Amino acid sequence: MVFSRIFSKSIYAVIVLMAVVSFVLPSYSQGSPESQSSVNSTDMSVILYGGIGYGISEYGVSTGDDITLVTGVGSDEAYGFELGTLFNYSFIGASLNVTGVQLNDLKSDISTEYGDGYYLLVDATLGLKLFTEAEDMGYTYIFGGLKYWQLSRDVEREGTLPDSDYKAELSGKGWEFGFRDFSTFPVSSFSIVLQTGMSFYSAPVDSIKSEGSKASFTTSDTAGAALELGLGVAFENIGLSVVASFKHDENATVYKIDGATESKVLGTGYNQFFLTLTKDFSI
Repeated sequence: MVFSRIFSKSIYAVIVLMAVVSFVLPSYSQGSPESQSSVNSTDMSVILYGGIGYGISEYGVSTGDDITLVTGVGSDEAYGFELGTLFNYSFIGASLNVTGVQLNDLKSDISTEYGDGYYLLVDATLGLKLFTEAEDMGYTYIFGGLKYWQLSRDVEREGTLPDSDYKAELSGKGWEFGFRDFSTFPVSSFSIVLQTGMSFYSAPVDSIKSEGSKASFTTSDTAGAALELGLGVAFENIGLSVVASFKHDENATVYKIDGATESKVLGTGYNQFFLTLTKDFSI
């Protein structure tokens, strides 16, 4: 399908970016001592990272008003990607992160929904970058900010008339707060990396479209949470790390279409294993 090709190109773009960061920037960083600064040796630094993932994506709608019970959510294997940056001046930090996962055929306890699409999340935050030391890539970032998500899916109804296929488009936005910790433990010429993070957010759905027709509705409850746990290696002399991590994100909204008698619960999320390459350099 069209989206599968687009998503594949995005994965390839992330791989190319990771290759450039791996081979070009380290070479640049190994320039003359007079022209280069070690990690966290100045008041200003930039972290760039990109990763590819594989795991499970989830999406579905069920009838009811219990936000903890979304029985209609389907899941399937899916690829994902992430791109992001963290900039800081002294202890003040700002971050932008984009994560995307595929939404393929979704299997639930009720049925299998065939289709093709994506689930995209954007996080823009401000916060405090703490516990940094010169020549050490470690830090703790405590943040708050804005979260936006978008979901698009072409649904195929097999065994029915061709015009029963449809396109679903949803989006939402809100606020979030959380932390990310990147700790390093020196071992000979490299360091072991332990990466952890957690955030909570409120980003209810605010737009529901089917074949371009926008639904009118009200929301009554919403909840979202994300977590990550990773282990990897860092070459702190050149500010380069590779981390394998597990990342989980889930979001639910209770809403009621105007004129309907029953509420519905919308659930989205993913469970993905990521391989992420990070380059940290001082300015």
